[in-house]
Amino acid sequence: MRRFFPSNTSVPFPKDFRQICKKILTRLFRVFVHVYIHHFDRIRELGAEPHANTLYKHFYYFVTEYGLVSTKELDALKDMTERLLDSSQSRRTYGGSR
Repeated sequence: MRRFFPSNTSVPFPKDFRQICKKILTRLFRVFVHVYIHHFDRIRELGAEPHANTLYKHFYYFVTEYGLVSTKELDALKDMTERLLDSSQSRRTYGGSR
């Protein structure tokens, strides 16, 4: 693991660091897909929906800002993502929090 994520500033990151990160984040996105499709009822039951959605939005903004997960992959949650982002934008536009 240290080969990919050096803990010492004198050790350079590997040349394929971006590709490694893309692979890891793509796999993490697939975990989001699985959780939202197969376990979202349980997340709601626990009252954790706002937390899960906030975590996903931060993840989404990060990977899209830096092009770390392909659009093809992101299409798996496209409708849900659009709803989440639209609701966030509406709250900001109409004076709500965040």
